[in-house]
Amino acid sequence: MANGVANKFGINLNAGMDADANRAGGARPLAQALKEMGARRLRFPGGEKSNFYVWASAPYSSAASAHWVPGSYYAGVSQNTQNVDQFMTMCSEAGAQAHINVAYNPAAGLDEQVAAAWVRYANLTKGYAIKYWEVGNEMWNGKGLSAEQAGAIAARYAAAMKAVDPSIKVGISLEQPMGLSDHSAGCAEYRFCHVQQLFHVAVRIVQHVCEHAQRGPARRCPQSSQCCGELGKDGGGFGIQRHQLVRGLGQDQRPGPCLGQL
Repeated sequence: MANGVANKFGINLNAGMDADANRAGGARPLAQALKEMGARRLRFPGGEKSNFYVWASAPYSSAASAHWVPGSYYAGVSQNTQNVDQFMTMCSEAGAQAHINVAYNPAAGLDEQVAAAWVRYANLTKGYAIKYWEVGNEMWNGKGLSAEQAGAIAARYAAAMKAVDPSIKVGISLEQPMGLSDHSAGCAEYRFCHVQQLFHVAVRIVQHVCEHAQRGPARRCPQSSQCCGELGKDGGGFGIQRHQLVRGLGQDQRPGPCLGQL
């Protein structure tokens, strides 16, 4: 599959468990395995755990101080947590492009200023030139945010982050409704009501959307390009990424491809 989607196939990493120090003796280094796998986009520090990942302690001058929000589930189960410097070394060794999720967790003090400090450290101090950044993870999932609120958060983050490095592309995730009896109609209704509302708030500053379609058969939504084309009339177009796709195989659902920008 990797050969068929060159430079687009990727995988979600787990900053709390993926360090080589956690691998069995004699196992290939993770970077080697990713390279052999053909992964060309690596998403870090992971999925929902991104909202509990503190990339560095203030004054944000060293990634070596990366840790998890104290008292969180991830703080209790993680081992040899990776920092962004280690992650970028892995990207270089694997020949993959980095995709960073910045935390949205106001209760833990993780806001757009912490995200902007990450951009400054990564791209200005270290020169990593990381292009793709994503605000939080599944902002529509269990956070009690309306489309307008999520869009406003994304716009606020993007403004702060792009003030540091205007070349970056900032995105936000959305859910593709899966398993609907009338998938095309359901997708259109969802996109042109909820998603359009969200991105008309942030359309002039958010450059890509990240679809999460892990529930049911992974069918490509026929409205995706149309929706982004409509929104692009206001903001110059969007990139579309698809994350955490699942192929419906009866009771045996296995992870499907994580694709880069399509």
